[in-house]
Amino acid sequence: SSAVWAMQAWSLREPIVKAVPKEDLLILDLNGAKCRKDSAFWGYSAIAGNLHNFGGRINLHGDLPLLASNQYATAAKRSPNIVGSGLFMESIEQNPVYYDLAFEMPLHRDSIDVEKWLADYARRRYGAVSQNAETAWTVYLLRSAYTRGTNGTEFSSIIAARPALDVKKSGPNAGFAIPYHPTDLIQAEALLLQDADKLGDSRPYRFDIIDIQRQIMSNLGQAIHKQAAKAFKEKDKTTFRLHSQRFLELLKDVDTLLRTRPEFNFDRWLTQARRWGTTPEEQDLYEKDATALFTIWGADKDPFIFDYGWKEWAGLIDGYYLKRWEKFYAMLEEHLDKGTEYSEQGLPLTHNREAFRANDFYSSLGDWELQYVSTPGKARTPITQGDEIETAQRMYRKYAALADEYYREGVQRDEVKEENRFENLGKK
Repeated sequence: SSAVWAMQAWSLREPIVKAVPKEDLLILDLNGAKCRKDSAFWGYSAIAGNLHNFGGRINLHGDLPLLASNQYATAAKRSPNIVGSGLFMESIEQNPVYYDLAFEMPLHRDSIDVEKWLADYARRRYGAVSQNAETAWTVYLLRSAYTRGTNGTEFSSIIAARPALDVKKSGPNAGFAIPYHPTDLIQAEALLLQDADKLGDSRPYRFDIIDIQRQIMSNLGQAIHKQAAKAFKEKDKTTFRLHSQRFLELLKDVDTLLRTRPEFNFDRWLTQARRWGTTPEEQDLYEKDATALFTIWGADKDPFIFDYGWKEWAGLIDGYYLKRWEKFYAMLEEHLDKGTEYSEQGLPLTHNREAFRANDFYSSLGDWELQYVSTPGKARTPITQGDEIETAQRMYRKYAALADEYYREGVQRDEVKEENRFENLGKK
């Protein structure tokens, strides 16, 4: 037979590998870690890969300098049996810049200048020459979301996280972190929006300004919730209400922002799922399954790896994530009003976060979550609504000002307001 076995490299066992003739086996090093070692895989043919996305989660990230270094060429020098490069993501509907470069690199024999490539990328992507766009990509985006070490599992989303005072994760994998200064994304968005008149006819431009603004707001949500949780612990009702209401308003605004585009859109997802059904019962089942995939991840009673496939998507935020946070903050406010205590200390955990039914509140929330999954007819019409540029500019002005307030400690104001970009944009 001319067939070749393909074997993932997660948990290789030497006796198993060597039981197969070399010409009959190809090893897939999904995240490329083993290919960075000398004499990898006992001389068996292997692919040096990147695992850039888990569960289709929406998060700006990706190590562009690593891609530009030409991982295949580097790995092949260490281990001549490395025969190619590959991508092994669980989804491919986010971070288009990452895949643009990843699929180009096999055409290069050596490393490339990533800044030069990004400057050209900005021109190609937007169909016009814009110094502001080039600076946004070559400086602020490259040193933030797309800097070194940003491959792999997405950091958690405060929006998609199951609510808690001390929120640990939004899924069963990586916890909360922002591996760059969040004001760098604000600077990138300011530069891109300044050339809206020049670049506004470009669909990729409209996609990017929405996506970057989404990440700005998601990052800021972490700081806002921390202040709400702090105020609750200090039994400061007024301050708790201020920050909790700001956080809920941010979620509503992110939903409004994302609804301008079809890509990050739960309403479109549900509508498409229902179209596969040939009877009303089948359509309802497909909608239930399409909802479970992003929420409870399949279990019908006591989900274990719930929110594995979390998404910052319009419709899912408004209908699911926002409602969870509203219920949680209402519960906390009731404790403040009654003067009673609420603590998460000692609650049972799963994947290092509160279990699905960790206490009475979470059990009640779980009942609601399961009901949401089973409820048909959730898709809103119209699926898309609003203009991307107008919406992004409006959200930018509002949340750049809030970011200045929440990031003030330890941040120089002239770093946040370089060349008064916030004020200049507000006058456009």
